[in-house]
Amino acid sequence: MSAKSKYTLVARLRIAVLTIGILLIGYMMYSNHEIRIEHVLLLIIFSACLILLSTLTVEIKADVLEIRFGIGVIREKFPLKNIKSCQPTKNSWFFGRGIRRMKNGCIYNVAGRSVIELQMKDGNIYRIGSDRPEELSEAIMRAVKSKTAVASK
Repeated sequence: MSAKSKYTLVARLRIAVLTIGILLIGYMMYSNHEIRIEHVLLLIIFSACLILLSTLTVEIKADVLEIRFGIGVIREKFPLKNIKSCQPTKNSWFFGRGIRRMKNGCIYNVAGRSVIELQMKDGNIYRIGSDRPEELSEAIMRAVKSKTAVASK
């Protein structure tokens, strides 16, 4: 595939806030010369959020569209043969960030309101966050069309 096949959305504000939180908690622990369980738990929670939920990577592979949050512990795969259409759109602010259930599908997002909307052949709809939704949508549809062209031969 000559076109770009990997897109990563970075939640810069989340990274900044979590990093500041980690540094402040570390400073409090260092300056007080006291390790409290509450501080350790907050460090673990903030660090886990930073590692797991700060990026959303969408990758178009040979036969699947794969999305991964952070280092890839949380992931989802969509077979290209099951994708009916893909188009750029905007989420309402109401939908927020993270993984959200909606009627007939899910929303996956870490930052912003721009998303691509995947319409599956089974009627399910998935919205995936992207800072370049037009480019990503076109790349997905090219991959779907080339996959169906190969399958029909």
